Amino acid sequence: MSDSEPNPNNSTQSAKPLLIEFTADWCGHCEAFAPVLADVARALGERVNTIVVDTYAQPDIAERYRVTSIPTCMLVVDGEAVLTVRGVRSRKKLKAAIESALS
Repeated sequence: MSDSEPNPNNSTQSAKPLLIEFTADWCGHCEAFAPVLADVARALGERVNTIVVDTYAQPDIAERYRVTSIPTCMLVVDGEAVLTVRGVRSRKKLKAAIESALS
């Protein structure tokens, strides 16, 4: 996943769905969930673009998507959130939820 200057404003209207990981440096659950989400993103390959948003460094993006807890994973298609997963999930459950939302 890429976390260099994430900007969903540039990506939400792209041809590919956008997988956003909302996190914070101090969040232990986020730290535990990050490798799971990274594995799922790799498994999805070129089907999605991925970014990481630090909710404290970029609160405007978190507010835009109404993120109230972290970790949160969101799938955005054509600028609209089609899937929101709050909290830690297993790789299998997360991948199944995202693939279902993509179909």
